[in-house]
Order: sequence, then C-alpha cells, then structure tokens
Amino acid sequence: MHQLMKKLMPGLCYPKGHVLRTNLLWEITRIVCRLYYTIFHCITYRKQENLPSHGPAIIAPNHVSYYDATAIPTGIPYRMRFMAMEPLFRVPILGWFISLFGVYPVKLQSPDKSAITETLKVLRNNEVVLIFPEGGRSPDGNLCPFQQGVARLALLTGAMVVPVTIAGAYEAWPRHHLLPRWFKPIVVTYHKPIHVPRLEDRSQIKQAINELNAEIAKPISRTLNAWKRLRRMRARKAHS
Repeated sequence: MHQLMKKLMPGLCYPKGHVLRTNLLWEITRIVCRLYYTIFHCITYRKQENLPSHGPAIIAPNHVSYYDATAIPTGIPYRMRFMAMEPLFRVPILGWFISLFGVYPVKLQSPDKSAITETLKVLRNNEVVLIFPEGGRSPDGNLCPFQQGVARLALLTGAMVVPVTIAGAYEAWPRHHLLPRWFKPIVVTYHKPIHVPRLEDRSQIKQAINELNAEIAKPISRTLNAWKRLRRMRARKAHS
C-alpha cells in the first residue's frame, strides 16, 4: 500500500510539516493533469532523477505555452511554489483556488519588490520555486533572452538551479492561439542541477549573473535545437 501511495501521491509521503509535503487537493490535481497530458499530448518526462530531493532550489524552464505552468510541475513529486500574474488573483474563485497551491502574485509591468521578498523568503525556508527565466512566453517558440531574476535570486540565496526544457508545448498551444491543438506530443526534460555559491558582494553578483544565465540556458537551448531537428526530419519523411 505504501509503495502504491508513493507512486501515485509521492508528495504525501513526506513527513507532516515538511516544506515539500503536498496535500490531497494538490495530488488529485496533479493526477488529473497527468492524465490530461498523457491522453491528449502523449507527454513524456525525462531525467526526473535530476530533480533535487530538497530545497532551496529554483526550477527554471523555458516558457513557450499556456501549458507550461501545469505540464512541468506535473512531473515533479513534491510541493512547489509559483508566481502568477497579479490580475489573476482578482478573478472570483480563481484567485482563491490558485492560492491554495502556494501561488503568490507578481506584477509584470515593473519590478515587484513584494514578489522578490516572498521568493527570497521561500528559498531561505528551503522550499522549491518555479520561475521562468525569460519572464514571459516566447512569441515563436525560440528561447528568449533571460531576465536577471532567476540568477540573482540563486546567487543571493545559494539555491541550486534546475534548468528544464519543455519541447512541443509551443506547437500544442502557442500564445497566439485561443485553444490548444490536441495530439501534439510534449516532452519535458529536467537537466542536471547547477550548484550556485551564495554571494553577498553586489559587484560579485552583478558579474556572475550573465555567466549563470548562460549556464542555465545551455542545456535548454541544446535540447530545443535537438527537438527542432527531429521535427524537421519527421516532416521530410512524411513528405517523401
């Protein structure tokens, strides 16, 4: 029974009070999402062994689709924290519902000090948080330049960073489409964690940001390029 529980609802196997422990609502939602993505997008999760067993950690995926915020966590076996656009919290019921999952608001128009403070608090509490380094969704599926946020937060706290590639989600539901396109396959790859030293000197942090961003982007870019080559090969075969 314990093994079945561990497989179906792994987040409930953490001790009570543990920062990574989920709840029944979280696990039911994760199972429903997993079923949806499996049925309609034949989703595959790769290299889940690279996921850290403890925090502080930042999950840092590329951002191409409306699907990203649910498809990526569905393959992660514990509780995470997220940021979501502040207007969503003003929508009746929705704001209340997403707050149950530890989601907290962020203002996108300008640097949001309260969101930064909350994220620092989360990481210093040894939790795991998902942040998109690009800031917003890619307009064309390609990797956009990274903002400074993920790298800066990691350097301030010493949190490890897990680069994540989500491939196929752009084809399944790009930002300019109102509805998803079913039966487009999605592959989520969790890359090896990057262990980041905690820095206190501002000049050191400033110098290290670009270097860390490049290190995070490297495996994501490599995997996206491999995915594009595979799609081109399949397209040529289909037309030959």
